[in-house]
Amino acid sequence: MRLRTLLLVLAIVLLAAFAALNVDEFTRVSVLSLGFTTIQVPLGLVMLLLLVVAVVVFLASTLYMQSTNLLETRRYARELNTQRELADRAEASRFTELRNYLEVQAIAAQQRNQPQAPYWQSALRNNSRPCWTASSSQTTPCQRIWASWKTAWSGVRAITTTAVQTTASTPPWFDAITLWGKPGLS
Repeated sequence: MRLRTLLLVLAIVLLAAFAALNVDEFTRVSVLSLGFTTIQVPLGLVMLLLLVVAVVVFLASTLYMQSTNLLETRRYARELNTQRELADRAEASRFTELRNYLEVQAIAAQQRNQPQAPYWQSALRNNSRPCWTASSSQTTPCQRIWASWKTAWSGVRAITTTAVQTTASTPPWFDAITLWGKPGLS
């Protein structure tokens, strides 16, 4: 039990013991005035009865407040559970939306890469090397890339040769580029 409850029970027991020890004084008749009349009743019993009524009223109000708070707490707990379930459903739906979006993006990326895929897939299925095993009449993607690089480098060589002829002193990195144009290095 709580400390407050223990103190309340102890106070009630002490009051009952006090009343039991002094029952003769509590039951002695006195004249009491009610304002419009007078009556003869034991004053101690009247005061004891008023004390018991006050304690019962306070206990009843405490029980009412506790039960009201308990019912309100249960209602809030139910509402909290429903809100938590709604949030869990919303989060799950967001995850499914994200998964669907990612799947759509993956399919779109796969379809964008699809035109190049059949050639490479067939080459891999045949376990062949597409750049080196093509016949002389076919041009492979590797050969096309190599040809474009050779064309680009020949343009760079032409520019560097012109630059070397027009400037008296050349920077060191031009020497590396001009070596590319030497016979046997291209």
